[in-house]
Amino acid sequence: MMLAVQMDLLNAVGRINDMAVAWNHVIDLVWVVNRIAVLTLFILVLATGWSSIRYGWLHRLFRGRSYPSLVAYGWVLALLWWVVQLPGNFYQHAKYPAPDADSFGGWLTGQIGSLLPVMLGIAVLAWLPYRLLRWSPHRWWLWLGAASAPALLAVFVLQPVWTVRASGLHPLQDTSLSAEIRALAARCGIAHPQVVVGGDDTHVVGLGGASAIVLQSDLQKVENPAQIRFTIAHELKHYVEGDNWKAWVISVALVLLIGGTFHFAGRPLTRRWKDQFGFDEIADPRSLPLLAVCVVLVWTAILPLFLSYNRHIERDADRFGLALSGEEHAAGALFRSWKDELSLPDTDVFGRLIRANHPSTSERIRMAETFEPSEGDLPELCVRGQALPSNGTASP
Repeated sequence: MMLAVQMDLLNAVGRINDMAVAWNHVIDLVWVVNRIAVLTLFILVLATGWSSIRYGWLHRLFRGRSYPSLVAYGWVLALLWWVVQLPGNFYQHAKYPAPDADSFGGWLTGQIGSLLPVMLGIAVLAWLPYRLLRWSPHRWWLWLGAASAPALLAVFVLQPVWTVRASGLHPLQDTSLSAEIRALAARCGIAHPQVVVGGDDTHVVGLGGASAIVLQSDLQKVENPAQIRFTIAHELKHYVEGDNWKAWVISVALVLLIGGTFHFAGRPLTRRWKDQFGFDEIADPRSLPLLAVCVVLVWTAILPLFLSYNRHIERDADRFGLALSGEEHAAGALFRSWKDELSLPDTDVFGRLIRANHPSTSERIRMAETFEPSEGDLPELCVRGQALPSNGTASP
């Protein structure tokens, strides 16, 4: 009887793994197709002179006013970007193998929701590179990076405020869990960590004293108390070591890289193809599709490096969480429970290059099961501990 149960379990796990492999191949395919579709769209818009014609029409419509003309043209391009990806995204939606897939209406609502932040970003930011190009044609991209640094800093600092207000998050009400979080934080010299509840995952937002730990809304349903202690300890690594500061630096560097690529590659391209493009300098707003091409190419080129670095950060956070909480067995059981989901399989090398921002589930299981604390796991200000009892105080 026991053998039959074990065989049924192994067969079920095998079916789930096969589904995960097939599902992630669909995601990989759609990612490639959408990238090609977007690049083809913007290249055709440039090569056919469509960009020059449509922007000229909008410029006349708005009586020569640059800002509304640029924003309207940016919205047109954003809508085209959204439309060319819609078939691939719908194919991915239709192929989702789990029974809890969104309805068509829910899927379409999500797709429309993904377009709105892009349009808002165009309205707020699209004018800046063109204004700087007119003001400083040769160093504008350096000024763009300099301007982005304080702007992005404000975004990171204010993120906890609007995350709480706009996303319906609320302070943690569970006094027992709150006590355990304070006990873990106290081991790293944090007296009053800001903790809020809501959303689909647990993460850290903000910078410095404005940081907050966001607990997913159903955390206490999907994890037992020991697993929650590990999860909180993992997030405390991001909190203690200021990983969001690193994200801020990377964001500023990305702005510089995109601006520099547009400056140094865009100028010779516009001179070479000015008759086809309908403009002869990148300071012309008609070059917006060329800027979009630079954004897509630069982000695609650095994505594997960015994800590799992020996996390094998360790997360190796992070691930090294991050392701080002492919950190796609970963490291993938590990771093993994810093997029953449609997570990225170890065999999907391409998927890891373009999507994996955490170590693979198998790697995290091995780390938890073979973990041996070392001096480099925790900074000097943190105190290594054993598993905490249910009252949130350290074990003797």
